[in-house]
Amino acid sequence: MDKLKFLIISDLHSSVGKEHCEDSKLTFNSDGTSGEHGNTFIQYLESLNQDFNFLVCPGDISNKGDVDGFKAGWSFINKIKNDLSIDTLLCVPGNHDHQSRPGTSFSAIHDIKFVTPLFPSESRKSNTHFWGWHWSHIEFDDCNIIKLNSSAYHGLNNEYRHGRVAIETSKQIRHYLESPKFEEKKFNILLCHHHPMKMEQVDSRFDEESMEGGQMLLNELEEADVGPWLIIHGHKHFANLTYGPSQTGEPPVIFSAGSLGANLYPEIENRTCNQFYIIEIDLLKTSSEERLVGKFEAYSWNLMKGWHPSECDHLPHKGGFGLKKSPQNFLQDIEMLLKGSKFLEEVDLKNIQEELDFCTPVEFKKLMKRMEKNSFEIEFIGNKLIQVARS
Repeated sequence: MDKLKFLIISDLHSSVGKEHCEDSKLTFNSDGTSGEHGNTFIQYLESLNQDFNFLVCPGDISNKGDVDGFKAGWSFINKIKNDLSIDTLLCVPGNHDHQSRPGTSFSAIHDIKFVTPLFPSESRKSNTHFWGWHWSHIEFDDCNIIKLNSSAYHGLNNEYRHGRVAIETSKQIRHYLESPKFEEKKFNILLCHHHPMKMEQVDSRFDEESMEGGQMLLNELEEADVGPWLIIHGHKHFANLTYGPSQTGEPPVIFSAGSLGANLYPEIENRTCNQFYIIEIDLLKTSSEERLVGKFEAYSWNLMKGWHPSECDHLPHKGGFGLKKSPQNFLQDIEMLLKGSKFLEEVDLKNIQEELDFCTPVEFKKLMKRMEKNSFEIEFIGNKLIQVARS
């Protein structure tokens, strides 16, 4: 196997009946059957005709600690896994899955520990470690997964306002990664609900929701030196792909997943949509280049079009990560190809496009601006170059 494919859904905010319909589109009937939003989502997934190795959900399956909503959402996630014949399901709880707010069910966190199927994994031993220490490890042939409960302290004071990873927890995880119990693989995934880095570009204000201790955690993961990391989180309902801070040339890739079902709050409702994602890791390139290399696809929902390839500027339909080449290197390659030609068409740009497929959206925009500044006329759709010519 030279590639692994992940289907990512986050922040379902599932609810039963009409009690929380103002918060979410993903509602369920009293008998557990899903409404139109859920049904059309599964139908659209099936129409893509893709095979997935993992189904990933970084939390907020429920809405405002509603236990019935959690059970309905958890059943829906398992239905997706079964209907699409996905081998492995990876989940963690979010703040809405915990007893985070006064007035909700007293036993919300207790109930999800005993839900059927088991949550967050099918292993009681792994779940015991997760609920006891707020993290757990799952090993696969090509990757290691660290699940982190960034909502572990919710229910205390004003903890519901943000995530947290204790300093001791970060050090415990590092100690484990450096121990003989841990076998290094081609890459690693940290799955959590809250973002380990502030995302102040989303709301244009100070970000007080991020994970307290997140910077320490990222540092401990890097210091452990066990290979490249992909960090997947939700919570902000705003998709983003970036590289985390690093003291080396191997920064973690941080993927922020938008919401599958929540009605979006005013600051972002005109800038993004309900979304889901596909991430494909290129195992051969990741191993040979010693950095995480892969591609993503983003899909959106709105009233006008239903489910469709993303048209959002901040996370377009297709992109990637792990590119080593600088914009200047690309400009030199294009200059060489243009020698003796007035313009380049799609077929001429094939080799360059194969590398551009691993550009992040920001890297691709930077390259297009650099080309325009250097007197190139360019035509592109999404992250795909169609034609290049000299002005």
